[in-house]
Amino acid sequence: MEKNSFLEVNKLEVVYQGSIIAVQGVSLSVPEKSIVALLGVNGSGKTTTLRAISGFLGIDNARVTDGTIIFRGKSLNNKMPHEVVNRGLVLVPEREKIFATLTVSENLQGCLKSSQVQSSKEIDKIFHYFPILFERRNQVAGYLSGGERQMLAIGNALLCSPELLLVDELSLGLAPIMVEHLMERVQTLNKELGLSILMVEQSAAALNIAEYGYIMENGHVVFSGTAERLLKHKDVQEFYLGLSEKGTRSYRDVKQYRRTRRWLV
Repeated sequence: MEKNSFLEVNKLEVVYQGSIIAVQGVSLSVPEKSIVALLGVNGSGKTTTLRAISGFLGIDNARVTDGTIIFRGKSLNNKMPHEVVNRGLVLVPEREKIFATLTVSENLQGCLKSSQVQSSKEIDKIFHYFPILFERRNQVAGYLSGGERQMLAIGNALLCSPELLLVDELSLGLAPIMVEHLMERVQTLNKELGLSILMVEQSAAALNIAEYGYIMENGHVVFSGTAERLLKHKDVQEFYLGLSEKGTRSYRDVKQYRRTRRWLV
């Protein structure tokens, strides 16, 4: 990618339990104020890559054993999560994104460190980008819909004042119309706040708002290019959009399909 990168991951290797290599030789970059998509099926290594960047590998008894993670010219290798957040990178995890027994407002207030007046302004900004959260502000978060939980998780992350947002599986389990709405919200945050975003997805929906994308398989990046190029690629269409030359296919058919990819074509 031509732009100067906020984040540079170079030849990353992650090992679990001292012997299991989950990610090997992964290189990717996220330019400032851009959206980048990292695609892959379950087990491809994409979430492990995010955890390596954000400092959450320790909970899985994993460690970066080779390669570098550089943000703004400084290493993030094997840093603790709070150190990474203090550098300006915030993770929106795949699961357990919110405090389910607290209200929406309590979730947001719990992420703040500033004065009461400043806190109110910051929370109002979250409600501006996600109006439905204002309507649900006194509702217990555990009763929110899946899409509303995603909005609250992003809102919580924004209150940590990130420069780079790491989003894991935003579209997981959501209806297409909600996925489209959330992607639009992410794009708005990128444009209006100048926020850099790295999105991990199983679906190619993220390519509709991203500038650049990477495809991971078996712990490796096997293909990369502009979002436009990836969306036109036959394998991306078939394995991540459920499309083929014969038309739309079911997810089960795509999942069971085992022919050789054409990544190098």
